[in-house]
Amino acid sequence: MSPRLLAAALGGLGGLLLALAGGLSFLAHRSPSWHGALAVAGYAGVLAALCLMGYAIVAHAPVWLRLIVSVAFPLLAASVWQVVDQAIDDRADGWKGPATTHLLGGLIVLVVVLVMSRRPGADRAGAYAPTHHR
Repeated sequence: MSPRLLAAALGGLGGLLLALAGGLSFLAHRSPSWHGALAVAGYAGVLAALCLMGYAIVAHAPVWLRLIVSVAFPLLAASVWQVVDQAIDDRADGWKGPATTHLLGGLIVLVVVLVMSRRPGADRAGAYAPTHHR
């Protein structure tokens, strides 16, 4: 299984769990603890997908660079999402803040996975090949 396909599967699962956690909280008008556990599982899936996407971004680079990017890519995404989460929590009351964050995060991840899965992969014959390896 290619890293891109595995990342899409993990991202889809994580996004679905996040959207489910947020949506169920809005339907119940509260946020039970198991909704939080569902959201944590969703964030773990998204984190794993981001690590794989970071690794796949620099597929032709040395392994040390692939490892650095596979760690830096999710850290960058997490730092941006932390700002969004804080802005939502500042404006929402009680359980609505986390529920909104989970629902929005899940929907964003699902849209990104859908867009990326419909985009064809790079053809290896026409893909960039560094000259220093020849």
